[in-house]
Amino acid sequence: MAFKIRCKRFKFKMPSEGHVSHDNERRGMSAVDEVMLKLPDETASQLDEFLTYAPRWLVESFRCVTMEKGQILMREGTPADKVYILLDGRVTAADLRVETARYDYMTFYPIEIFGAMEFLADLETVQTTLVTARKCLFLETSADRFEKWMHQDLHALLMQTRSMTRYLLEQAKDTRLNLLLQGEERVYLYLVRQYEKNSRDAMCVITKSLEEIANATGLSLRTVNRSLADMIEKENVTRQGRKLSINADQYEIMRHILDQKIYHFECADEK
Repeated sequence: MAFKIRCKRFKFKMPSEGHVSHDNERRGMSAVDEVMLKLPDETASQLDEFLTYAPRWLVESFRCVTMEKGQILMREGTPADKVYILLDGRVTAADLRVETARYDYMTFYPIEIFGAMEFLADLETVQTTLVTARKCLFLETSADRFEKWMHQDLHALLMQTRSMTRYLLEQAKDTRLNLLLQGEERVYLYLVRQYEKNSRDAMCVITKSLEEIANATGLSLRTVNRSLADMIEKENVTRQGRKLSINADQYEIMRHILDQKIYHFECADEK
């Protein structure tokens, strides 16, 4: 039997017909039920939409997992036997195949599903190393249970397919840009993407270290340091102690610089 989660301002609103009752939920709340009460409204709404027709056996199989910053969630080449739903925090896709270099080529924010791509592509091993970029909260279940559900739920399957397709397109486009752009231009592209994904009230504060920016752009520490020093001198970005900040005007300046280099430069997808 399927049920429909509803959480608005941390209060359940359960449909009446063919679903588990509110009283039954209170007698045996699952990890999903409990975490839905604590999530921000926007995140809870996204999770609610994804699990709209999830069967009770799947929901009860989830467990909450907390991981500190810098831990490997999934490692490339290991068995693809788990699926994780990111509820809080930030996760980075990292290429660690070259011993002396690390390339962080994608950053993920809630709600994001990890481990579903391997199932959809009929792959037995993890294809991407995922590292927590800050303290994270996940829901975890087995890949077998998740696959069984996907075979039964067209709504969830379409949502996951669309999400994965957008991710692959964005990754491929930005990877090609990084191959064609010079060092400082890569840093501009990185800062623009950070603003588009993380800005609040027309301001983006970047707390990442020089090493993390170098990993994300595929550049050396020396090149990143030199590029940022030049940008700060031109007031295209502002240094606040160990942090960098970008306001709306600075974002537009950087967009204009990239527009001169990139034909039909596009904004990233909405946060």
